[in-house]
Amino acid sequence: MGQSNSWSTLEHVNSWNRTALSLCRERRYEEAIALFDQVIQVEPGNSLAWYGRGDALANLKRYRDALSNFNTAIELDPFNHEAWTFRGVVLLYLERFQEALESCDRALSLKS
Repeated sequence: MGQSNSWSTLEHVNSWNRTALSLCRERRYEEAIALFDQVIQVEPGNSLAWYGRGDALANLKRYRDALSNFNTAIELDPFNHEAWTFRGVVLLYLERFQEALESCDRALSLKS
């Protein structure tokens, strides 16, 4: 019974992540953030949700919040080159140029 319940939760989390990413593509960022919040509440270690939430926040020009989310995504998955890349972009907007360069360099090294 417990395993079935875990599978059901995993299915919900995956569905919420896919839906939230689709909402981001449709530029429905606030709705996407709400779904990412649900994922994070159920599964706080979900790197994809933190990354997606950061992306939505960056698109809303909430750069400090986005940076925090990208940092969390990277802590959870240090090999996520996309999180490193978008962390660098957000740092550019925050005029933290040296950190942006370092973040983008890290992304490039992971992508290679």
